[in-house]
Amino acid sequence: MESFRDIIIQINGLNRESIDKKYRMFFDETKNVRKFRLTESGFNSDEKQFFVLGGLVSDVDVPLESINELWNSIPQSKTQDELKFNTIRQGAKTFPELLNKLYFQKVIDWLIENKYWIHFHYMDNFYYSIVDIIDSLPFASKLGNILDSRHYKTALYQAIRLNKNKSLDIFRDNTYPDVKDSVSFLSSIEELLEVYIESDEYEAYYYDKEDNSFEIIQEEIKKAKNQELPFLVNNREGELIEEYYQLYYQNIILFKNSYLIFDHEVDVEDRLAKMDIKSENYRFVESSIPKANEKSEFVDERTHKLVQLSDILVGAMSMFLEYLNSDDTGFLKDIYEATKWSKKQCDTFDKWVAIINDSVVENEAFKSGVVDEFLEYKYNFFTGNRFVKGGASES
Repeated sequence: MESFRDIIIQINGLNRESIDKKYRMFFDETKNVRKFRLTESGFNSDEKQFFVLGGLVSDVDVPLESINELWNSIPQSKTQDELKFNTIRQGAKTFPELLNKLYFQKVIDWLIENKYWIHFHYMDNFYYSIVDIIDSLPFASKLGNILDSRHYKTALYQAIRLNKNKSLDIFRDNTYPDVKDSVSFLSSIEELLEVYIESDEYEAYYYDKEDNSFEIIQEEIKKAKNQELPFLVNNREGELIEEYYQLYYQNIILFKNSYLIFDHEVDVEDRLAKMDIKSENYRFVESSIPKANEKSEFVDERTHKLVQLSDILVGAMSMFLEYLNSDDTGFLKDIYEATKWSKKQCDTFDKWVAIINDSVVENEAFKSGVVDEFLEYKYNFFTGNRFVKGGASES
C-alpha cells in the first residue's frame, strides 16, 4: 500500500509534506454512471459529462453552529431530509446561470468567510477510455511523468474525437477494450492519425508548434504490431469503465493521515471491502440524517451535513467543468459572453475561483483530473488572470 502511495506521489510530482498533513475530508460524487460502455449508437451516457468526486476540507473541526447558519439561510433546508445541489442551483442549467443564484452565492460566501477548502477529482470518461492504447505502446514505460504521458494521450484523443463515429466503429469491430487482433486494430488507429494530420485542427494545434507527437505515436504503433497490447486484453468487450472505486482508493491511500468521510456508495464499498486496505482512516455514511437514524448509522449532525455540502460542491464543480468542456467555437463564445456578465456573476465567479486556487495552494493534491491537456488549458485560463469578465450591470 505504501509503495502504491509512493508511485502516486512520484508520478504526480506531489509534495510529501503537504500530503502527510492531517485533514478532515468530506466526499460525495456526481455523474457516476456505474459503468461507461459502448452501445450500437455511441455510449450509454453523455461523454461530455465528467465524473466528479470531492467536497469540503478543513484542518479543524467545523462548528455545527456555523453549518446551521448556512442551513438556516436556505428555507428549503427546513422541509427537506437533506440539502442537495438540486436545491442550491435553483433551476440553473449552466454555470453562468448558477453564478446568478442566491443560494449558491450563500454557499460561496460561507466558504470564503470560514476559510474552508474544497477538493475535487474529476474524470473525462471518453478520454479515460482511450488512454490504455498509449499505455500499451512500447514507449509507455519510458514516459517520465503524468504530463509527458498526457501529452501523447491528448494527441491520440484529438484524432479519435475528430471522427468519433468512425472511431467507435473501430472499437466495436475490434471488441475494444479486449483486442484480439493487434495488427488490425492498430492499423485502423493509424488511419485515424493520418486523417487528423491532414485536418485544419492539426494545423492549428500541432503543426505550427513543430510538435512531433503524432510521428512518435505512429512509430510506436509500428513497433507494437504483432505484439500483445498489455492493457487491451482480458477485458470485457465494450466495457470502457467498469467502476470508479480507483479514485476512492487513491484518496484513502494518499491522505493516509487524514480522516475521510464518504457518502454511501454500495458498489464502491463492496469493491474496497475485497481489497487489503489496512488503513482505518475512512468511513461511509448516509448523508440524510433520517436515513442514517433508520439504519442506526447516525454519527453526528455536523458530519452528515458536511457530506450534504459536499454534494453541493461537486455538483457546482461538475457544472463548471461542463462549461469548460466545449469545442473551440463554444470556448470563444463563452469568453465573449463572459464580457457581458453582470456584476453579481463576476463577483461570485471571482469568489469561486479564489476558493479553488486557495485550496490548491494549500495542497496541490486537492485537485486531480483524468482529462486531456486542452481541458486543463481551459481550466487554467478561466481560473487565471487572463480571463476578462463583464461586471458593469448590477442585474
